[in-house]
Amino acid sequence: MLPPMTLPHAPAHGDAWRRLRCLPREDVTVTDLGDQLVLLDPRNQEMFALDAVGRFVWGALPDGALGDVAAALTERYRLDPATAERDVHDLVAELAEAGLLRLGDGAEPPA
Repeated sequence: MLPPMTLPHAPAHGDAWRRLRCLPREDVTVTDLGDQLVLLDPRNQEMFALDAVGRFVWGALPDGALGDVAAALTERYRLDPATAERDVHDLVAELAEAGLLRLGDGAEPPA
């Protein structure tokens, strides 16, 4: 099994995380339950439930770098940009640690 991907510690400490492209692993099973999006890791049968914001972030990951996802979240939910960045960082860090994400094409692992 591959080691989990990790993100730079905090958005406030630089731009590295904003440029990072993360993609959902292709083998993750996604089930839409209306008010939740449930992710199932087929390797260990572990499940993760995402609320509306988590669903938005998960769906936006293929569209750009994490900074782009945070900007889209800011616009969609009219959040303070710092709050959106923190929310994206925290959710993506949790999903990456669980092994549900992979680095996008052309992305280099953070230092």
